Amino acid sequence: MSSTEYDKKEKKKKMKKAKKANVESSHHDSPVPTSVEKKSKKESKKRKDVDAGEPLNNAKPNSDLEVLKTKKKSKKAKVEKEDEENKNVEEENPNAVSQFRISQPLMAKLKERGIESLFPIQAMTFDTILDGSDLVGQARTGQGKTLAFVLPILESLAKQSKKTGYRAPSAIVLLPTRNLAIQVLKDIGFYGSAFGLASCCVYGGSSHSVQTRKLKRGVDIVVGTPGRVKDQIERGNLDLSTLKFRVLDEADEMLKMGCVEHVEFILGKVDANKVQTLLFSATIPPWVEKTAPSRFLKSNYKKVVLVGNEEMKASKKAVEVLPNPQERAKGGKFAPGERFGRSGRVGDLSDRRNNRFSNQSDGGFSDEKNDKFSNRGGRGRGNYGSKQ
Repeated sequence: MSSTEYDKKEKKKKMKKAKKANVESSHHDSPVPTSVEKKSKKESKKRKDVDAGEPLNNAKPNSDLEVLKTKKKSKKAKVEKEDEENKNVEEENPNAVSQFRISQPLMAKLKERGIESLFPIQAMTFDTILDGSDLVGQARTGQGKTLAFVLPILESLAKQSKKTGYRAPSAIVLLPTRNLAIQVLKDIGFYGSAFGLASCCVYGGSSHSVQTRKLKRGVDIVVGTPGRVKDQIERGNLDLSTLKFRVLDEADEMLKMGCVEHVEFILGKVDANKVQTLLFSATIPPWVEKTAPSRFLKSNYKKVVLVGNEEMKASKKAVEVLPNPQERAKGGKFAPGERFGRSGRVGDLSDRRNNRFSNQSDGGFSDEKNDKFSNRGGRGRGNYGSKQ
């Protein structure tokens, strides 16, 4: 081989080596990304998007834990929204039941009756009664005076230690008519069952023995008309020595019926400083305005008035005074205490005046069936049955 050919071969080899070196150098300057490096770049981009607040439409949760956390956050947000809405409703309605110191058992009973807020007379007097003040409340008939005293009295009695067997009553409610007394008993029986409180009703025109048995079994609350309550006290069947509350409902009507002597006899059995006294009336006659506060109420009693002069005049027409049927047939005047009103015959000033009704206790029910009206068995049940 000549030197010229040898030089040509060497030159070709050197050119190949130089070309190969250039290719490898370019590979080192711009390396090809691997699959791991590609994934890392994608995740980095996602993080940047999240930091920038951009939504990740195609992002998928990395685990079931993240899904669970998302659901919890959504549920919490929903609950917070509902609480906020309820709070706004309560702020708009200051008389909502939840705004008062009413326990869950009693609140459940109100819910059963569809009651979500209190009437004005109830809202205005609830805290006053629950805090232990004597009260004179004036509101028209049909404005909810019954629950105005029933709710706070039940809440107060529920806080006392529960007793079984015989016990003297802790509360007594006086009403002018037996029909009203039975209606109030129904409310006390219904709401009182939330705390297991027992109640009974005593009124004229019904058997003494049935009512006496209930009193002897022991009750927490007695509802009655002045004539029969006075009679039961005189017979030694009704003990007021442990009385915590005494209520005069429709006080003006009791006075119109001539019950003032009976009322004063009953109220006089307990020292005014040892019992909480509540008077509710549609109008404020002189006895309620002057006599009762000076003799039967504490000096710091509260007064709540919810009617104006025109409304008071309307209230006076709520009960129509008519003669006793026997006297009316003779063309004579009605006997004292015999009056007729919204719910038919009313009054029980003495058993003598009601003798013609002695075989039936109310509305055609026999005395045996009427045992249902007074929470049979003393268990605080409002079971009134049906007329059969």
